Amino acid sequence: MAGKIHRFDSYDLRKHMGSGIKTFIDIGANVGTTSIMARVLFPKAKIIAIEPAKATFEKLKFFSTWFIECFQFALGDGKPVCFHDRGHLGLNRFYAEAEKNWWPKDSYTVPSLPLGEIANRFGMTAPCIVKIDCEGGERHLLSDPHSVPILKQAIQICMEIHPGFGGKPEAWGEWLKRFEDSHDLLIGGWCQGKRRYVYAPAPNGFVPHKMCQIQLLSKEWS
Repeated sequence: MAGKIHRFDSYDLRKHMGSGIKTFIDIGANVGTTSIMARVLFPKAKIIAIEPAKATFEKLKFFSTWFIECFQFALGDGKPVCFHDRGHLGLNRFYAEAEKNWWPKDSYTVPSLPLGEIANRFGMTAPCIVKIDCEGGERHLLSDPHSVPILKQAIQICMEIHPGFGGKPEAWGEWLKRFEDSHDLLIGGWCQGKRRYVYAPAPNGFVPHKMCQIQLLSKEWS
């Protein structure tokens, strides 16, 4: 995935070079690949990298020397979540208290914060970009009444949606409609001819029935 992020710009960040980005929030930072790219592209920005997995976070902490603020917690509802290391950096899962029937034995708990608390605690100065790729943890946004108003402050939201474990498709369809007045919805995909990710406008009434990468791009910016 690191090659896709850097070489092919899978989160479509390069177009914002020179835009004066002040805050970049990386939710599901993994080992810091996207945060490092953001630091290079936006040298004056505040970079906030959030990663719940213990072993992965130990690798991420190295990049604090690049003036990246690293924190170990999950996107959630403010209660501790059960983290399940599935042996692959991109396939880990964490389960909320209401999902205890899913909690595996070989797991541990980590704190969680809702998006509003993240924005208030660490600051979200505009113009800002928010990247959310947390392997199903994005489902907590659906039940958070503050998530949409906060995200509407961003000029771009880069997000991976995992229907099923990450929320029901119909719920995501309704959630995305709430951005129609402020952001354009784009769907990302691999373009073999251009050897990179490209983003195209979503069809009217788009509902994510399978895992997909989306972008919400502020109408004011575009």
